[in-house]
Amino acid sequence: MRGVGRPIAPGLADLDEPRRQGQAGMPGEVRNGQDLVPEGGDEKQVHFLENAGHLAGFMEIYAKSEQTRFASGGDISLGWQTVFDRYQKKYGTRAAMGTLNFSDVEITSLAPDAALVFGHWHLQRDADAPSGLFTLVFRKTPAGWRIVHDHTSSAAKP
Repeated sequence: MRGVGRPIAPGLADLDEPRRQGQAGMPGEVRNGQDLVPEGGDEKQVHFLENAGHLAGFMEIYAKSEQTRFASGGDISLGWQTVFDRYQKKYGTRAAMGTLNFSDVEITSLAPDAALVFGHWHLQRDADAPSGLFTLVFRKTPAGWRIVHDHTSSAAKP
């Protein structure tokens, strides 16, 4: 899933930085993800999109935990490996992975070590162009900001 737009995760690093009008990362603070992400972003988190054809790299942004949760289409996958296996089954080929892009991204700080990220996703493939919404809960871990909960929905097909 190669992203052509700006990635989500680097914007979370901004929650760690002081802002002119107070301390960043204050609970309830809403920020536009488009404004948060510097061009190029943080290399460790930009790989979320840059590791196009390689799911293991894509999955690095997810917490490697048995509590990592992915919910979509009425199904729940629990645990990093289970989430990885789901992605592998659904997006196991380059054609199935397509090109992933995000828009209208908002990041809300929930606590100094937690953030809610909401936005639209768009997948461009040769055969189709599905899209939908996502809500992610990120936690700041020793490894950096990681997704611990991903709820993704697909838009109705026209």
